[in-house]
Amino acid sequence: MSQVNSTRKRIADDGISWLNTFGEAQIMDIMEARIVKLEMVIEKILERLTSLERDVAVIRSNYATKADLLGLQAKLEAKLEAKLEAASANAASKADLLALEAKLEAASANAASKTDLLALEAKLEAASANAASKTDLLALQAKLEAASANYATKADLLALQASLATFETTIIKWFIGTAVTLSGLSFAAAKLIA
Repeated sequence: MSQVNSTRKRIADDGISWLNTFGEAQIMDIMEARIVKLEMVIEKILERLTSLERDVAVIRSNYATKADLLGLQAKLEAKLEAKLEAASANAASKADLLALEAKLEAASANAASKTDLLALEAKLEAASANAASKTDLLALQAKLEAASANYATKADLLALQASLATFETTIIKWFIGTAVTLSGLSFAAAKLIA
C-alpha cells in the first residue's frame, strides 16, 4: 500500500512540476490563446446555425403543406364536377333523339308537306347540334385524363409526407446536436475561465 501511495505522490509531483517551469504570464498567454481559439470556433458554429435556420425558413415558405395539397385537390375536383355537369346538361339524351325520330316517322307516314319536313329537319339539326358527338366525348375524356395525369396521387402524397417527415427528423437532430455542442463549448469555456 505504501508503494501505491508513493507512486501516486510521484505522479502528482511530476504532473505539477511542468507547471512550475512556466511563469504566471506564460500560463495566462496560453489560456488566452485557447479562449481566442474557442471564440473563433463558436463564431463559426453560430454562422452555420444561422445559415441552417435561414435554410429551414426558406424550405417552410416554399413547400406546400398537406392542407395546401388537400385544398388544391378539392378545388380541382369541384371544377371537374362542374364542367362534367355542364357538359351533361348540354347533351341531348337518347330518349330525346328517339322521340324526334318517332315524330319524323309519324310525319312521313302522314305524308307531311315538304315545308313540314324541312321544319322538322331543322329542329332535328338544332337538337343534334346541342348533343355531344362521340368525338366530342372522346376529346373531353382525353382532356380529363390529361388533367388527372398532372394531379398528385395518394401514393405521391404519402411519399411526399414520408420525405418531409424524414427531413424534419434530420433537421431536429441537427438542432439538438448543435445545441449540445454549443452547450459543451460554453461549459468548457466557462471552466477554462473559472
